[in-house]
Amino acid sequence: QLLTQRNWKIVATEKQNGLGNWSPSYLASFSFVAACEKDNCYVFRTNGNYEQNEGAAKCSSTDPQVMKNGTWRFQDNETKISLLIAGSTWDTKVFVEQLDENKLKLTFTYSSGDFVLSRERITYRH
Repeated sequence: QLLTQRNWKIVATEKQNGLGNWSPSYLASFSFVAACEKDNCYVFRTNGNYEQNEGAAKCSSTDPQVMKNGTWRFQDNETKISLLIAGSTWDTKVFVEQLDENKLKLTFTYSSGDFVLSRERITYRH
């Protein structure tokens, strides 16, 4: 219910190379993000569908309102979310660090075999 009750907007991102320290990534300050991207949101629906939505301010009037969509489901006692982008066979497993009334914090791991190349931690708010 916490995930699906309202839309989520990115408020911060961090990157970790290998197993090093976390550092803010280019989105963290939002000074590099165009105004038309700041209102983009993620919508998780109770039927297991999700979408990445353009928001009210589009960068181009011809941009589609829904940028990506697919399906989602919780795994491992709701500690992970599995995301499958429509038309793709790549199933992304995302670790849920925090999910409460106001904040969603997810960590994506990029690896090669057992070797962790990098991680990205994204914080969302309503």
